[in-house]
Amino acid sequence: MTLAELSLQSRTPSAALYHFRQYRGEALAAEALWGQARALRQLGSHVEEQQVLRRLIAQYPGSAYADAARNRLASISE
Repeated sequence: MTLAELSLQSRTPSAALYHFRQYRGEALAAEALWGQARALRQLGSHVEEQQVLRRLIAQYPGSAYADAARNRLASISE
């Protein structure tokens, strides 16, 4: 997860996406999905980003990232 965040900060979204997708734990699963969505946004993959955001909301509706995901989906749809 740390490598993924560092990759996003250094503007290498492909590497970030790879690292977020490698996360296999449960404790940070919502964070990993949110990171995937952010990386996909930087890559311009809005359809895939929307899919990940929907998955995050469905699987982790009470997570700290769910509201941000809902807001992002609403802004994409406008």
